[in-house]
Amino acid sequence: MQPTATPLQRIAAAFDHHAGDPHLTVPGTDLEGLPDRPVGLDELRSLLTGDTRPSETSNRASDPVWIYLVEQARTEPLWVTICAGLALPGLRNATRRVSWIAPPWTEHADIEASCLEGFTKGLAAADTGKPHLARRLCQQGYIAARHYARELNRYAKSLVSIAFESHPPTAPAGHMDFVLADAVRHEIITTEEADLIGATRIDGQRLTAYAADHGLTRPTADHRRRAAESRLARWLTGTTEGVDPTESATT
Repeated sequence: MQPTATPLQRIAAAFDHHAGDPHLTVPGTDLEGLPDRPVGLDELRSLLTGDTRPSETSNRASDPVWIYLVEQARTEPLWVTICAGLALPGLRNATRRVSWIAPPWTEHADIEASCLEGFTKGLAAADTGKPHLARRLCQQGYIAARHYARELNRYAKSLVSIAFESHPPTAPAGHMDFVLADAVRHEIITTEEADLIGATRIDGQRLTAYAADHGLTRPTADHRRRAAESRLARWLTGTTEGVDPTESATT
């Protein structure tokens, strides 16, 4: 039996389906930073999220394009899916960060659903006059998913009985995301360091692109990743004696 697709996987599949429709375009002529012609969804995705894009193109195009996309989504439900598809890197990052603070038995699909709910509400309510629109929309998704995770944590605490000491089931082990989540819970690395490792080691984002997206220089991002991975390796191999688990990398 094939596993059920998660909400973000369904968004990705729906976006790929619609990306092949030649009638679904954005007016590049009217949007600063885009080619002077209609731009299809597949090309738009590459311009906004591709690792090989020039950073100046991304910076100039992002807000004008997202203002247009949000306006479309407020009148045409199909564009809600398109917006979510274009925001997938940010939404995946948000759900990964939440998974590190959620109870280990939490279904990741439920975190994704909460994140999408927050993102969708953001499409309806976001102030399009403020900068970094896409980032703010993904942050709304993160806030909603984080609230869900905190509710689960409160629920988990309520299940602990003094008499029976019942606990929710533990998480499966082995996947790198679970390792990072466990390391965050044990304060070996911070959530920011786990995000850096997860994005560049698991998701395959280039370190240069990650650094630019987070206001860092590449050497600084590299230094922080090395320091965090060093602490993580010592913890995993049981050689953490004398190491401050909250030690942070410096620039």
